[in-house]
Order: sequence, then structure tokens, then C-alpha cells
Amino acid sequence: PGASRGDIRGVVTGVGDATTLQGRVTVRGASIARFANWFTGKQALFDATNDGGFGVVGDLVGVNGAIEARNLVGELAGTALTGDVAYVWSGRRALTAQLIGPKLDITPFLTQRLTIAQLLAQASGAASLGTAPQVTVQQAAIPPLDTKISLRTGELIAPGRRYRNVAAEIEFNSGVMRVPLLQLEGDGGASL
Repeated sequence: PGASRGDIRGVVTGVGDATTLQGRVTVRGASIARFANWFTGKQALFDATNDGGFGVVGDLVGVNGAIEARNLVGELAGTALTGDVAYVWSGRRALTAQLIGPKLDITPFLTQRLTIAQLLAQASGAASLGTAPQVTVQQAAIPPLDTKISLRTGELIAPGRRYRNVAAEIEFNSGVMRVPLLQLEGDGGASL
């Protein structure tokens, strides 16, 4: 899906609601933007023109409407990343991601018309933030996605901007955005 390939190898045990999967997962693709568009169900949310390849491998645990990839080691557009990702589809959908790496280029996910906050709001199905084109929760083909992202990186690259020593936690729950943690240094030496 989304111009990517995945491989899951593991053991399935149990029956019915007690079924579990434990194993390893590998996902590789030529376009992180196309994969993200496929994953979120939004056909043109992410811009693939400045896009790059990706690859990730890690431990996989799936049980009763949820799946978690732990101890992930990967590469995004030539930059090494580590972290954990969990996705719940049973009941209220939720995505949790913790990413750590020396550098992260989010340019493929942003256009000149779309800010970081607007991107996260659209991907999670939250309400409007600003004037960028968007897909509202009512228009979405899939239910809203509660999202929690924790990011630690030495350099964060966005269109026309670079931030250093970034530590951020961003949450979207029921259409409400919270930022419990945001630390960064801008190009001009300003710190937040």
C-alpha cells in the first residue's frame, strides 16, 4: 500500500478475543508521503514532490484490536530514527508515536499553505485550524484518530525553517490539540 512493502513474521496464538501476534515487522517504501496518505485515508494530504524513501524494522505485538511496534530502528529520507508506534482500531482509533533521531525532515508533509498544527489536525480528523484546505471529520471516510506524538531530534527541518534541539509532545484527542511539551531553538537563536 502507498508504494511500500511490508513483511510480518511471527507467531499467532489464542482464539477469538484472546488471539495475539508476536513477531517482527519490516516496512520499506519509496515514498513516505504516499504511505502516510494511504495510512490516514486522505488521498492528497501529504505532498510527495519533495519526498524520500523510508524503511523500518522492529518488534511487533498485536492483541484484540491494537498493534504495537516496539524498538523500531529505521531510516526516513536518509536519516536514522528509533522509536515505538502503537495503533488501536478497536473502539476509538488512536495512534501513538515516539520518535528519536539526530535529524528529521518533515518537508514532504508540509506545503507552503499547511502549517505543522494544520497537518496534525487534518491527519487526526480534528477540527479546522486556520484557512488551509482540509477534510473535516464529517467528510472523512474513517472515524477520527486520536494522536499522540513525542519527538526528540537535534534538527527539525520544515519548509523554509530549521529548528535545533527539539523536544515536543503533541496530542489530538476528540478534535482538541494539546502541546504538553515544546522546546526548540530557531535559526535566529530564539529559544522556546
